[in-house]
Amino acid sequence: MADLLPRSSARLGTLPPNNEFGIREIAPRLAYDELVERMEYLYVRVVKARGLKWTGDFDPFAELRLGGYSCTTRHVEKTVSPEWDDVFAFSRERIHAPFMDVIVRGRGLAKDDYVGSARLDLGILPDAPASSVQHDSSPAPQWYPVFDRKGEHRGEVMMAVWFGTQKDSYFDSAVHADGAFPVDDKLAAHIKHIRYDVPRLCYVRVKVVEVRDIVFADKARVGEVFVRSRILGQVHRTRTCLDHCWKDEENGHMFVAAAPFKDFLNMSVVGVKGGKEEIIGHVNVLLDSFERRSDTRPISPRWFNLMQPEGAAKIDKYSAKISVVLCLECGYKVLSEPVHYMSDVRPVARERERKCIGLVELGIREAILSSTRTRDGRGSCDAYCVAKYGVKWYRTRTVTDSLAPRFHQQYHWEVHDHCTVLTVAVFHNSQIGDKGGLVTGDPVKDVLLGKVRIRLSTLETGRTYAYSYPLMSLHGGGVRKMGELRLAVRFSNTSTLGLLQTYAQPHLPPMHYHRPLAVVQQEMLRREAVAIIAHRLGRMDPPLRRECVEHLCESHALRWSMRRSKAHFFRLAEALEPLSAASAWFYHVCRWTNPVTTVAVHVIFTMLVCYPSLVLPTFFLYKFLLGMRNYLGRPKHPWHVDTRVSHADTAHPDELDEEFDEFPTARPPEVVRMRYDKLRSLNARIQEIVGDIATHAERARPLVQQCLALTIFHSKKATPLAPTAQLHALLLTSGNLRYHGVHPLFMLYCAFGHPSSAHNLLAQMPHPPPVSFSNSLLRSYTGLGCHREALAVYSAMRAFDHLTFPFAAKACAGLRLGRHGRAVHCRSLAAGFGGDTYVQNALISMYMSCGNVETADAVFGSMRNRTVVSWNAVVAGFVKNGYAERALEVFGEMFADGVEIDRATIVSVLPACAQAKDMNTGRSVHRLIEVKGLGDYVAVKNALIDMYGKCRSLEDARRVFDLGKHDNDVVSWTAMIGTYVLNDRAFDAIALGCEMLISGTAWPNEVTMVYLLSACASMSSGKHAKCTHALCIRLGLGSDIAVETALINTYARCGRIKLMRTILEKGSRRAEAWNAAMSGYTISGQEKKAIELFKWMIAESIRPDSATMASILPAYAESADLKQGKNIHCFLLTLGFLRNSEILTGLIDVYAKAGDLDSAWVLFHWLAEKDVVAWTTVIAGYGMHGHARTAIVLFDRMVESGVKPNSVTFATLLYTFSHVGMIDEGLRLFKDMRKLHGLMPNCEHYACLVDMLGRAGRIEEAHHLIQDMPFEPSTSVWGALLGACVLHKNVEFGEVAAKHLFQLDPENTGNYVLLGNIYAAADRWRDVQDVRRLMVERGLIKEPGSSLVEARSEQCRAAMP
Repeated sequence: MADLLPRSSARLGTLPPNNEFGIREIAPRLAYDELVERMEYLYVRVVKARGLKWTGDFDPFAELRLGGYSCTTRHVEKTVSPEWDDVFAFSRERIHAPFMDVIVRGRGLAKDDYVGSARLDLGILPDAPASSVQHDSSPAPQWYPVFDRKGEHRGEVMMAVWFGTQKDSYFDSAVHADGAFPVDDKLAAHIKHIRYDVPRLCYVRVKVVEVRDIVFADKARVGEVFVRSRILGQVHRTRTCLDHCWKDEENGHMFVAAAPFKDFLNMSVVGVKGGKEEIIGHVNVLLDSFERRSDTRPISPRWFNLMQPEGAAKIDKYSAKISVVLCLECGYKVLSEPVHYMSDVRPVARERERKCIGLVELGIREAILSSTRTRDGRGSCDAYCVAKYGVKWYRTRTVTDSLAPRFHQQYHWEVHDHCTVLTVAVFHNSQIGDKGGLVTGDPVKDVLLGKVRIRLSTLETGRTYAYSYPLMSLHGGGVRKMGELRLAVRFSNTSTLGLLQTYAQPHLPPMHYHRPLAVVQQEMLRREAVAIIAHRLGRMDPPLRRECVEHLCESHALRWSMRRSKAHFFRLAEALEPLSAASAWFYHVCRWTNPVTTVAVHVIFTMLVCYPSLVLPTFFLYKFLLGMRNYLGRPKHPWHVDTRVSHADTAHPDELDEEFDEFPTARPPEVVRMRYDKLRSLNARIQEIVGDIATHAERARPLVQQCLALTIFHSKKATPLAPTAQLHALLLTSGNLRYHGVHPLFMLYCAFGHPSSAHNLLAQMPHPPPVSFSNSLLRSYTGLGCHREALAVYSAMRAFDHLTFPFAAKACAGLRLGRHGRAVHCRSLAAGFGGDTYVQNALISMYMSCGNVETADAVFGSMRNRTVVSWNAVVAGFVKNGYAERALEVFGEMFADGVEIDRATIVSVLPACAQAKDMNTGRSVHRLIEVKGLGDYVAVKNALIDMYGKCRSLEDARRVFDLGKHDNDVVSWTAMIGTYVLNDRAFDAIALGCEMLISGTAWPNEVTMVYLLSACASMSSGKHAKCTHALCIRLGLGSDIAVETALINTYARCGRIKLMRTILEKGSRRAEAWNAAMSGYTISGQEKKAIELFKWMIAESIRPDSATMASILPAYAESADLKQGKNIHCFLLTLGFLRNSEILTGLIDVYAKAGDLDSAWVLFHWLAEKDVVAWTTVIAGYGMHGHARTAIVLFDRMVESGVKPNSVTFATLLYTFSHVGMIDEGLRLFKDMRKLHGLMPNCEHYACLVDMLGRAGRIEEAHHLIQDMPFEPSTSVWGALLGACVLHKNVEFGEVAAKHLFQLDPENTGNYVLLGNIYAAADRWRDVQDVRRLMVERGLIKEPGSSLVEARSEQCRAAMP
């Protein structure tokens, strides 16, 4: 990717996060000194043929067929003894045919006719040599007879066939023919492996000194002339002058030429008159005749005689001549690529080359790519790699029709400078295939899939780096990952001293510093150099296309880009960060933030003042220690592309479109005008910032800063109410309160948060107060949350203005008084302020807070002047009322109208994305935040973390959290902990909580503790729960009702029932705590205690709510006590809870499990809206009691009513079919679950199906079903199979099921008992003893069975023998 900056994202020695654009270390199997794996190929060398028998003239060629692969040699015209000497290679892992057919054909013959064929048996060929250093394993060619279809001898073919590896000497020249389509000689030229030798480039300096003795056709004319110089397509001209002398042009013109310098420099002297040009004379000079220089010595000018142009009028005694300074600048390095990506910095002059300091080896292993074209209805890619370093470029073979090509080719280069870059690019070959350039004849560009750059200075000597690098493509639509490329690279230095010496020399040759080139001139020469390289490499076989060379040389890097500007700005800011850190450190030392550090600094400073000779040793010691720390903390992995540094993943689409726009622009004028205005605005901001900095620097004075610090210090120590009360007393005693002091005193009381005192002062006034007084009082009351007092002040008012109604509406919103709010709305309309924007914004917020979304939308629709506050209020209101999709629609309209987005907008719209689980919109908002520069605000950051967490994107949430981690507040930490809990990462949530305590930047609040307790409950870790409980007590949060409820729930889920009961008894004893305790008992299987706790709650006169009933009804259902169910039914009728559909569904479950299906059916009919939970409950009730047909009928009615069944519904029906023996119906339902309803079965469904088949005696079929499961079977699945084996006394599959159960759940005694029962039924008593002995060894004791018996209205549990 041309514009992404290589950078290491990890400052320590650990790998960066394995995100989408991160590198990933691989562990390949490498032989000694090898970077790629050994790959075997079948090599076929077709040398020639003789004695071919055929009548007439024909052009013979050979065709090879190996299974589904075929390839052909080139044609040899009109001979019976052709010589081809072509080599073909087939990957051995793709060979599935035992024979290979060699068919001799002739061009011009019939389609189905041929000369003859020979068949070779591949089984007799020896294997490839095991040694990786053997480069040639090819045998001598042999003659093979060719027979036609009738078996007649038609000639002989000389071939050599052998198995070899990529180390074989014929590998580079072989045509790899195991592609998706036949390979002919034309196609073979575009898929071969090749090494490109980049031509040696040199700058050519041409300086025209003067021209003499020129004669015009019109001899009386004295005209202006200029000199035009041309080398191939490069053209320069001097200025036009009358004296024909250009000695003031010191540097002349620069061209780029390529060795062997056999081109000509053409110089033409052109006269100008009246705007018309006339060539007076010209001369051609061979470049190889130029003088070469590699330093700054002067070059003497040379005279050349000019020749008249062809077709011009003959002039007698034509003796015009030109004086020119010509030289080849061999001391420069022709810059064909950006300096920070250069792979070779050696000058053209051989004598000034640097010595070789090492060797870099590269192994291109394999790639995983995205689809670039469609072939036969599936994605496909024809990929090849180009490795560029120095003057040797390597192109791998093209692996056709593969999204996972395996190259496994190794290259090496000599290294002359350590600060160079090795570039590997992956391209899609667009020239082959049905729609390729070879078939259509149209110019088709190869597609860049991505580049990998490896900076040699980041590699440790002698270490092999094997990593998978992401392939990224940046285009107008943004950054996209095109796949991964797996490379292995190793750098070995021959001389450590020479390696260190390179850092003591300038990066570029000295001529770049002695006589530097201008930036514009350097970029122009760079474009010409790229054009020459592309032209030379495009003439090779196979050619390297121009677009590939441009991508490798970064020829488009100088386009304007807002994205790159921002990236460079932040890079500069990061580079200057040590200065800022040093300034902050000095400030903290001066402020005695850390007394130990300050004392140490003063001691060292005193020591250096007393002993100045220690200054330099101390400085060098500090630098040495700092260098050692940086060396030990160096990255252990190579640098990679960082999309955050380059802003590639957050760039605005318009910025990317501008970046990829060509010169001249092809965009419409209005777009160009908009971009120009944007640049003007940006420059104006920069100008203003610079001016402000200069102004503040001039006005800064230490005295002013000291005075300000003293003022702030004293203002913090003052108590605001005391001076106000003293002033009030002074005005009362002086008698000036009525006339002079009411207004300032009233404003002071309101400003300092004492509206009651201000209200009393207002009541003492003999006349009605002004509207401004009442408004100030309203503002103070609403600001403190005293909404009832604010409404009382509003009711007593008789005059209003546009500031009155917003405060009144805010008070109504705080109390959720929609009817009073409507009255405020009506009064504002009557007072003529209904159209005021400020009033309308307040009304929208009020209606949204009261849940009246329609009216709020109507007020918003009637607004004429919508401000950003109006849009924010509507978006936030929709989100608050659960209309996330509508909120996103309003945000889209807001963005389309061009309304300026602010922080409040972002904080309002991100929760909408979280509610709607709309990750795409959330990412778009994130990019907008980066564009607007709003990401530094903590509230925006917290909203982003919350959005990503609720959208299940944990990596993005953590990335946002880690940006500016020192600025995180308690909300940031809490949101990140909640994200971990939501994504089932409980351990990480607890670890982050510990990190929060260690950092000390923020302390947990009650919400943080609730999340941490939820994490403990997810882990079922009582130890962590007790530690978190202790932390709650230490922080003083144990009395909070939310924390108390979370503690009860956590202890219940961890099985610590006694601790749960203790928290309940010693806590606040509010309804929420009781509800949590009852749910805890139910979860732990102690339904009876849950019911007792409910009765105790009623006895304590604590009124239950709907949450209480939802918590206790599952306990009544599990008890299966009809009498208790009727009692709770009467209780619900008394309190009026049956209007709640959730509670009514729970009551249906109670009656169904108690066996009273008639009552359950009556309650089901009472439901106004029957959701999937209600349907599933009643279906389960009928199925539980054996009414399978009724359950099926109810299921059909449920589907017909438009209610979509869920996985619980299907599990219920499968359980029913299992117990009534409806095998066929169960299998049919299992298939319909996936095909008709689009639900994937889970372990519970498979367990029901296995149980169903097992009960029917189809145990082997059940075992096959388990083996075909798309995921690992759980204990319930194997338990169902074991139970079936017990029922049918099947020892074989019972042992299989028991083996898996002993591994998954080794402490379950029931599994051992069931296996023992199977052995006992089969009279295998010794195995029974072994099972019992195994239980004893593992310390397992079987609990005795029990039965529940109801006697005299009490339930008793009787033990079974």
